[in-house]
Amino acid sequence: ATHDNQQSQLTKEPPSSIRTIQEVIFHTASFLKKEVTVGGTVTVLDYELGRMDVSNNGAKLIVRVLNPSLFGGCTPKLDIGDKVVVTGTLRKEQRRTFLEASHIVKT
Repeated sequence: ATHDNQQSQLTKEPPSSIRTIQEVIFHTASFLKKEVTVGGTVTVLDYELGRMDVSNNGAKLIVRVLNPSLFGGCTPKLDIGDKVVVTGTLRKEQRRTFLEASHIVKT
């Protein structure tokens, strides 16, 4: 069942309802603890820490990648400057807002 679950997370097409990073940051309360999809450019990528920052139009969102196989679903491998669409649950710890990724698509 785990393998099937991972396969469903690694589709090739991005979801249709993509939110802007600005919208998610400025209206955090509306999206908190809910699944949301954002698109942007990879500006920070750390496989060891399971962290990626995605930015778009001057706004940046931290993406926490708890499942390293999500990185592996992107072919070719992700790199800084790549365009991505990320789906996950929006969370907040202290003052830091971040997206806990469940799905990453390189576009």
